[in-house]
Amino acid sequence: MHSFAPMGKIVLDLDRSDVSVEQFTEAFRLQVRLAEEVMREMGIPVNEVRWVVSDLRHGSTHAEAQPQILGKNAFMADVDLALNRSGAGVNELAKSSKRPKFFNDEALTVSRKLMDLVGEASSGKARLAWGDTKVTPSPLVHANVSQLIRGDLRSIGSIEGQLFGVQGAEGTYTISIKDQRRNRKIPCIIHSDLLQTALAHFETRVIVRGTVWSREDGTPTKIEVRSLDPIPPDEELPTRQDVRGILRNLKRADGD
Repeated sequence: MHSFAPMGKIVLDLDRSDVSVEQFTEAFRLQVRLAEEVMREMGIPVNEVRWVVSDLRHGSTHAEAQPQILGKNAFMADVDLALNRSGAGVNELAKSSKRPKFFNDEALTVSRKLMDLVGEASSGKARLAWGDTKVTPSPLVHANVSQLIRGDLRSIGSIEGQLFGVQGAEGTYTISIKDQRRNRKIPCIIHSDLLQTALAHFETRVIVRGTVWSREDGTPTKIEVRSLDPIPPDEELPTRQDVRGILRNLKRADGD
């Protein structure tokens, strides 16, 4: 086995020489992608960080990638922290189905795919590292991530947010909406009769109502939309002064 690089690198070592090019390059790419998702959740500008291959060896199929700072808003110390949080998060997923800090849904999905891929490509001795955090691939990651991102509980509800995407064909379309409360993207299935309404309110705040699919913790994963209404800009909403005294002469049914 090769020794692992110090803090600031991504390391992939599959400890075998007969790994396919597709498996190796995909695993390395997923490692970088996971780090980028964690960076994104931490507020680090991903577009200002470039990943370059800093070491590549045959024999145990070993590769290392190192970050380069390209912009003025990204700092190496923050990237190092994100790397270690990436590795720590994967290790946590091997132990429980609790969501690691800074792991969005994409990070969870990437972690599951990476562990599955490395498990197939290695002889049981694979080692990965993000910064100075080492990871031993575990099949438990798949089960724990699957439990975390299940979304099969259905109810009637609504979601408020910004409509920013419309796509689809043959009578059924999917819009993307950024949930204002949870700061995450949620797919919204709409039918052709609502398409023009959706297009008319592209990039505006809306409230969609219909059948909501959610996880056990209440996080919505998608909604089949039955109605879609725009939300007026804040400056058009009534102020406190506008509604003050509006119920002044209202009487209760019991006469009080």
